[in-house]
Amino acid sequence: MPFIFRVIFSLIIFSSLVACSSTKATETTLYFGMVKPSGRVSEDEWKNFFNQHVNKVYPKGSTVIKAEGNWYDTSTHDIVREETRLIVSINKMTPRLSTQIDSLRYYYKQLFNQQSVLRIDRKVKMRLF
Repeated sequence: MPFIFRVIFSLIIFSSLVACSSTKATETTLYFGMVKPSGRVSEDEWKNFFNQHVNKVYPKGSTVIKAEGNWYDTSTHDIVREETRLIVSINKMTPRLSTQIDSLRYYYKQLFNQQSVLRIDRKVKMRLF
């Protein structure tokens, strides 16, 4: 096989291996309720919170999903249905990032008088093509 064909073949194989390799990461999903005692978290309030706080915790990006769900209110013992925003981000988890995520949850709870902000972490294999 001529040298140039061996080089091209090697590059194709290398590119395929790189494209198929995966990285271990943590997918974090946060659930933010959009109802507060004085009404609803407005779109402007949400955008302001997201731009000022979420983007600092996830500077490489995140995904926002609008959803509707229900949860059990421990103070009234009722099932409450409300609009929700999910923020999903995939990162290499570090103790510092974990603390920043929890600070983000705490700040949202204080700012919008929420009982909780649910956090779910799960280990994933990430592949970019």
